[in-house]
Amino acid sequence: MKIPFTGRSRELNLLDRLWDTSGAQMLVLYGRRRVGKTALLTQWIQQSGQRALYWVAAPNSKLAQLRSFSQAIYNFANPEVPAPETFAYVSWEQAWQQVAKLAQSERLALFIDEFTYLLEVTPGIAGELQNFWDSTFSHCNLFLCLSGSHLGMMKREFLSYQTPLYGRAS
Repeated sequence: MKIPFTGRSRELNLLDRLWDTSGAQMLVLYGRRRVGKTALLTQWIQQSGQRALYWVAAPNSKLAQLRSFSQAIYNFANPEVPAPETFAYVSWEQAWQQVAKLAQSERLALFIDEFTYLLEVTPGIAGELQNFWDSTFSHCNLFLCLSGSHLGMMKREFLSYQTPLYGRAS
């Protein structure tokens, strides 16, 4: 039985505002486990009906994460032809280039849930994402949301002045 989604109108309105704001937008969403971050994001996708790709990182290897993300992008872009089981882009930059292509002519929301799992196995990914945000994503019609439950890591990677993604969130 599915539990009905109630409340969170302020947060849903924030997601709507970021979606409706032209140009690239980045949201960092963090909080303790089991407070409803995932439910909020999936509810917004369902309720808004907007063009959105939702992907959850898993606590596994770098290659498995990149393959899973690559296949999610491929399947989003080609819903009629599923990605081959072994399909993966060569690098995160190549995967992000595909996202950028998807966000060139039409607005796209990309929600990466449990981003901290990526940070754990690929420590430099925040810096790589910062470089790609500055050079490419910031010029796209992209609404990027990075969500995570490891509070210390999310604060360390996004709220500290010394970190690569500092100041980029909308």
